Amino acid sequence: MQNGSKVFKDLVAKYLIGNSHRTTVEMVPSKTMEAEALEVEKGKLAEIKKNLSEEQLEEIIANTAELKRQQAAEDSASDIATIPSLTISDLETKSKEYPIEVLPNYKDSGVTVVKHELSSTSGIVYADVGFDISNVDFEDITLLPLFTRIMMETGAGDLDR
Repeated sequence: MQNGSKVFKDLVAKYLIGNSHRTTVEMVPSKTMEAEALEVEKGKLAEIKKNLSEEQLEEIIANTAELKRQQAAEDSASDIATIPSLTISDLETKSKEYPIEVLPNYKDSGVTVVKHELSSTSGIVYADVGFDISNVDFEDITLLPLFTRIMMETGAGDLDR
């Protein structure tokens, strides 16, 4: 943040460590979940099948049979030759050195940023985020995996992973 507050540290302290509210989560495995999921899938497939014409159904059956035949067939030597492969000589023997830049108190945020440039990432950003947990009490450390799952898997719909 621009005002220099330690956002995550303050949130962890306020909502996890200093929070007086407690809950007990009890997880019980379902013995019927697989069967229930199969029934739901069968229902969806039956609904789709109900809306297909006889010709569409026959086409699906024919396509499935052709796919199974192609999957079971042996690849020809010429097809196998087109598969790219690596040899030891293709690999670099020296590890690459990336100049690392350490930026303490980055933009007056109280956050230390460690960064380096990566080449040829095809526009993909690779980021690792670390938090200082030195203020977390020893007995609370076992809660950190739960906290990280909460941060990564809640509140963003299908964008949470």
